Amino acid sequence: MCPEPGDSAPPRWPDRRAGFALIGAIFVLLILGLVGSAMLRLSSMQQTTVSHGIMGARAYHAARSGVEWALRESTATPGSCPATTLVLSEGGIAGFAVDVGCARSTHTEGAVTADVLRITANASYGSFGDPDYVSRRLSATIRPPP
Repeated sequence: MCPEPGDSAPPRWPDRRAGFALIGAIFVLLILGLVGSAMLRLSSMQQTTVSHGIMGARAYHAARSGVEWALRESTATPGSCPATTLVLSEGGIAGFAVDVGCARSTHTEGAVTADVLRITANASYGSFGDPDYVSRRLSATIRPPP
């Protein structure tokens, strides 16, 4: 039996517009997932950067304490040039190792001879290559009292 020209036959395929909203919803969910993933990565990176900044400040103060220790030792014992390794265990700089070095040089200008000390302190935390490794180096040049 063939349909008559005036008869309306049921469509063979469903309406093509029926799945368009589903594709849009999947696209929006995909974009939201990518944005959420990027925000999570950015937040983690920011937290790591702040942590490294704080550790850098702590390393600076650990190195400064090494320089101040050497200054005190050189003025307490005239003629000394102190050098040692300090392992700090108190307060915010606990866990830092500070290598303190000292180099003495004598300079003569006219009739005046002066000793000059170059004190160097290298503070480090962790091992090189570790994600939490930090190191700072400070130096001071002084003329100790006679």
